[in-house]
Amino acid sequence: MPADTKAVGSNPSATMDSLVMALQVNRMSEKFSKIDWFKIGLTILDMINMKLPVRVYKSFNITFESIVEKKAHEYGETWQNVFNWSDEDWKSLGFTEAAHQEYKNKVRNNFNVSEVKRKVMLNFGPRHVQEV
Repeated sequence: MPADTKAVGSNPSATMDSLVMALQVNRMSEKFSKIDWFKIGLTILDMINMKLPVRVYKSFNITFESIVEKKAHEYGETWQNVFNWSDEDWKSLGFTEAAHQEYKNKVRNNFNVSEVKRKVMLNFGPRHVQEV
């Protein structure tokens, strides 16, 4: 592996943050406005492993809806414990009262999961919505 490739691979969090900064500074974000975290092959597990700032995830079009779609909500309150996002962070990703109500209704009406799993899923989101 070339030395420069090895350096990039050794700290993916720093690499992603640097990429976002470069896009913002050079006003390239308009050209890459449709870049999508999941469509470029990154996953929920990558999010957990990298623990990047919310602004980085937003640059890759991560939203509350998209992480629920990719099953981040199955981590329940653990997600918030790992990321420690503020209410403002959640709001910037599209977590509104209306979005939360819609989400809760879907979870409550999902009879393909156990009651225990449903409770875990209902605790996904900012601390103030967790029913601990």
